[in-house]
Amino acid sequence: MIQTRPEVKCSSWYGYVKETYGFSVDGKPIAIAGIDGRAYASMFEHELVEGNFPTSDNEIVLSESAKPILKAELGDEITVGA
Repeated sequence: MIQTRPEVKCSSWYGYVKETYGFSVDGKPIAIAGIDGRAYASMFEHELVEGNFPTSDNEIVLSESAKPILKAELGDEITVGA
């Protein structure tokens, strides 16, 4: 396994689903990505602007560009359709 190699500083699960796969919010097609919060923090220089990484199955992180498109704010409920 890659995570046991001594030269590997960080490894993580990452998943991505294109917006063409049929997921949407308010009828707008969306892409979905997932990554472990600790791995994200160690690999990328970006930090969350507000809030925290999700800790339960009903929480998500939105990009800053998605918030105005979806008219969403921190704490809002968003329904993802398939």
